[in-house]
Amino acid sequence: LTGATGPAGPTGLTGPSGTATIVMVSAAATDASFQNNDVLTATASCTGATPRVIAGGVQTSSNLTFQVANSWPSSTSAWTGTIVSYGNAGSVTLTVWAICVA
Repeated sequence: LTGATGPAGPTGLTGPSGTATIVMVSAAATDASFQNNDVLTATASCTGATPRVIAGGVQTSSNLTFQVANSWPSSTSAWTGTIVSYGNAGSVTLTVWAICVA
């Protein structure tokens, strides 16, 4: 047999507030003569009040004759991106973005 439900207990303590601060940071690297098999890498780092990386990505100044080889959290506080040329792309800028939280 199951008895009747008892009275509700007291309200618990308020927990800590969640993360409220989110910041996007970036870092760029440029190669003025990005040629076949060249590699270009940049790392965006989280610092100060938002020291942890939760996501990131890469952006390039053009989309000619190269590909994104890597885009990954290279540490708990940084995002790294790498592109590799498979032709003569000329001047290319790689920008890496990191989303940082407290």
